[in-house]
Amino acid sequence: MWHELVRLSFVRIFYPCLMIFGTVGNILCLIILLRKRFRHQSICQYLCVLAVIDILFIYTRSTRYLYRNIYNADLRNASLWICRSLMFFSSTLSHLASWILVIVSFDRYFMIKNLFARRDAN
Repeated sequence: MWHELVRLSFVRIFYPCLMIFGTVGNILCLIILLRKRFRHQSICQYLCVLAVIDILFIYTRSTRYLYRNIYNADLRNASLWICRSLMFFSSTLSHLASWILVIVSFDRYFMIKNLFARRDAN
């Protein structure tokens, strides 16, 4: 029984901290990446989209766990629509974040490949 108390205490501290630090960190990323100097670079645009997706994902996931620990009820049991919406947004946002990182990797690959091709041509 004591391990359940430790887990509940941890969850009650962890998710609010995750929401606060995750939001602040992603907003700082947005502020930096939306500066005039970075706006024209494609990678910065991808990373801005990723920051927004991360904020949405953090709130989608954390809200469910906080609700469960505060009210001792699962938010997904409130209605079928809420259950389906939470599961859809949670899955979609996590997959989108992964695919944005894949796109960023390909963007960097092609950028470096073109840089070396231009250097070898000269």
